Amino acid sequence: MVVTSWHHPDDEMADTYQPVRIGSHVLVNARSMILPGVEVGDGALVAAGSVVTKDVPPWTIVGGNPAKVLRERRHPQHYQLGEWRPDWH
Repeated sequence: MVVTSWHHPDDEMADTYQPVRIGSHVLVNARSMILPGVEVGDGALVAAGSVVTKDVPPWTIVGGNPAKVLRERRHPQHYQLGEWRPDWH
C-alpha cells in the first residue's frame, strides 16, 4: 500500500498530501505500507509487512515497523539482462 495523504484527527479540514517516489527495480512485498513523503531508492527491497516511514537508500533491504535497513543488496551490474549467473538462487 502506498499512502500519499493523511488526515489530522482533530481537524476535518487538515488533510496533508506528499508524493511517494519509487525508483527502478524496486520490490515491495505483500502487506507493506509506504507512507507519504518517502522515497524508495533504485533496486531496494521492502520486506513483507513493513511500514516505511523514512527514505530507503538504493540497493538495500528494509524491513520491520518502522522499517530499518537490514542489509545491502547486490549492485545492479550483477543483474544485467541476458546474463545467467550460477550463484543466483
